[in-house]
Amino acid sequence: KNKFLLRNRYNALGLVGDKKYFNLILDKTDYGVPLAFYQFEHRKIGSNSKIVLNNLFRTFLTSLNDSLKVNDLLFSASRIGADSTFIPLLTIVLYNNNSNVGIQSKIFSLSIFRILKYFPPLPKLLNIVLANKDWRIRTEAAKSCTNYYYSNSDDLNLYLKLLYDENPNVARQAAVSIKNIKVFPQLKSFLIKKLSTILTDNKLSANVIGEIFISYLRLSGVSIKSALSKYGNIISNKYL
Repeated sequence: KNKFLLRNRYNALGLVGDKKYFNLILDKTDYGVPLAFYQFEHRKIGSNSKIVLNNLFRTFLTSLNDSLKVNDLLFSASRIGADSTFIPLLTIVLYNNNSNVGIQSKIFSLSIFRILKYFPPLPKLLNIVLANKDWRIRTEAAKSCTNYYYSNSDDLNLYLKLLYDENPNVARQAAVSIKNIKVFPQLKSFLIKKLSTILTDNKLSANVIGEIFISYLRLSGVSIKSALSKYGNIISNKYL
């Protein structure tokens, strides 16, 4: 009970406090401190909130079993920004199947990876997030996992499966994000060929097809005129 009260107090301090209070909590590691720094940063009070938060992270590493502390830290880091020192924590959170690590913490972790423009070269972790049973995690993974360097067709096919996801939010996000996907040069022609085939699949919604078309143009370098001559009759007008 007290930790929630303390958390709310720090959050309120960040909402109304001035630079004097910012400086007073620089060395604090209590519940809610990350939320205070987020609020201070949002109001442009104090300075170097990102650096402070990244330093605070090292202390919070000892609190991995405390879901509230971890969640608040990851929330604030996903808003203020994080550096590469967060990568081990993010990886641990995404691997963790224990109930003390909530869905929101996993979503914040994926969001931070997206901001860092990085995803660990770990095929098992890639599979865990892309095939997660929660559609919200799959949606965030569709954005973040474009930063995984795909070096083989098996891994790439895991991502392409999102285009057929039962949840329309996941499928559309994957269609939007795939234009930013990082693949090894020898795999790019495979990807473009797959997208070319998927574009003619009438099982997909018009919105997903339209977004795939835009991504296909970006990845293939094919001229719009050439692409329209081949796919124009199946692309919704709003994407033309």
